[in-house]
Amino acid sequence: MNRHATKFVPLLEADIDTQVWPLVKSINGLGFTTISSCQGDPGVIGEGGNYGHVAFISEADPFSYTRITQFCFVFLRPFIAHMYDDVSLEVTLSEDNGFIGWIHFRTEALDEVSRRLYAYREFVGK
Repeated sequence: MNRHATKFVPLLEADIDTQVWPLVKSINGLGFTTISSCQGDPGVIGEGGNYGHVAFISEADPFSYTRITQFCFVFLRPFIAHMYDDVSLEVTLSEDNGFIGWIHFRTEALDEVSRRLYAYREFVGK
């Protein structure tokens, strides 16, 4: 994978790829903490292109299956349902972090997903 431009985010104590930062900021502003992210690489998947991702946990209760699945599949899914193979959602269980929500996306879809979540966040005033 290519090295991407990053910005250091003191609150997360991590370097975040600059292109994925708006999505990370929107998810974190909705009560979740990002634990991993990458903006991916554009192009045909497997021929130089790679999916990007944002992985996040619930700040309130990392082991709450209900909170993370409702956020992924009730809240987020309608925002990205029309994007088919460009964006996917997943929930996994980690012994250390609890339930982890994942957004996997083609880099070309990142701006649209980020705009939709940011607009919602602004609309509800968070």
